[in-house]
Amino acid sequence: MAKRARIRCINKTPRDNRYEAITHFGFEANGMFYRFTLEDMLNLIDDGWTFYTEEGGHVREVRAYHYRGSTTRFLRTDPDKDTTDNLLSLDECPIG
Repeated sequence: MAKRARIRCINKTPRDNRYEAITHFGFEANGMFYRFTLEDMLNLIDDGWTFYTEEGGHVREVRAYHYRGSTTRFLRTDPDKDTTDNLLSLDECPIG
């Protein structure tokens, strides 16, 4: 199975609350669509998976980070000058 995948969508409620984390990430791998929780995504990264976004011809790597002074982790893209938040610019994932 491929260990690199493009994140195509996210779920976050409420979407415009910057203090709430993204809860689910949707990606394609080996011709299948998957929608995983943040915890599952972090486990995949720990297992050697890599993820990226690609919007407007720009590819950005997605990495796991720790909140300052905490063991809590989250995902974000490498910083760029084009998009303020590459993950939040993705569409909502279908649920179900």
